[in-house]
Amino acid sequence: MKKANKMENIQNIILNVKNKIAVFFILFAVCIVLPLNLYARGTGGQPGQFMAWGAGARSLAMGKAYLAIADDASATYWNPAAMTQLERKEVMALHAILFADTSYSFLSYVHPTPTMGVFGGNFTRLYSGGFEKVQISIDPASNDIVEFNKVGTFDNVQQALTLAYGKDVVDVMSIGVAVKMMQNVLDTSSNSFFAVDATMLVKEMFPKHRFAFRIQNLMSQTMGDSDDELPINFRFGNAYSALKDKLILALDLDKGMRANTGWHLGAEYWLLNFASIRLGFEGESGIRETTAGFGLKYKDYGFDYAFALHELGMSSRISGSWRFGDSVKEARMEEVRINIQAGFEAFRKGNYLQ
Repeated sequence: MKKANKMENIQNIILNVKNKIAVFFILFAVCIVLPLNLYARGTGGQPGQFMAWGAGARSLAMGKAYLAIADDASATYWNPAAMTQLERKEVMALHAILFADTSYSFLSYVHPTPTMGVFGGNFTRLYSGGFEKVQISIDPASNDIVEFNKVGTFDNVQQALTLAYGKDVVDVMSIGVAVKMMQNVLDTSSNSFFAVDATMLVKEMFPKHRFAFRIQNLMSQTMGDSDDELPINFRFGNAYSALKDKLILALDLDKGMRANTGWHLGAEYWLLNFASIRLGFEGESGIRETTAGFGLKYKDYGFDYAFALHELGMSSRISGSWRFGDSVKEARMEEVRINIQAGFEAFRKGNYLQ
């Protein structure tokens, strides 16, 4: 009895040390990185920047602090390694009306398999329309405009198709990869980018903690009218669950090769089994965007709403999800059952080697 109590005390000490290390790491990241951002200038536009806008109203309501959470179909966008958390097929769709004839759409699908990992894909599109096109004539002598005619309008369409794959490598860690084909069409000009992302998710190495890491645009290729190159971006995420998993706190830090460090803070609390509220902050040089929202779920269906406050005003984001099909966990158990029965039958017949 004394030996058992001693072992239990040792386990409790180790558990407390792990929790303290994890909390220290979070506080260290906040105290070191955030003050640096308060004195940094804002980063300008980067090629492929529309792919940093986010996916899923749940993640957007949490300030995009979602890398280590990503337990829904938006994982194809955030973290393909996190797709391993899904046991059933899932589809998600998002549409957001932003400002000045600008809209953002996202459609994603995840397909788990019993033994081959998880496959997925998404389509992302940012559309801005109604830009006025003009034709001018200049007097070469005076360099003055002598004729100014409106000749219609033009649009800007930025879109991407992503194929993603994730697989568990050990019980507490999974890895993932995403292959992206992006296109930017501005009136008659068009350019395309091909890029590869690599991701990782560490689950329960510390109790109630999940860690994630992503390298974006690890390999890339530019095609078309532009010589722009996609920058390599790094992102680290941490999520902590509390109050019997009703509360989730998350922190993401991202750093581009040609950009300042950005930070994302988010929280989610489930008031009831089917309803949650969310809050988030996103920043670089100070707070760039404040977000909030709520989520509802009923059986296999989910509905999420988020709104954001930023310099251009307020924008709303709505997404819905549907999980369907059999659980791959059940399929794995059924396969084990069949193999065990086959083993017993072979033993009964004397086929011991089989």
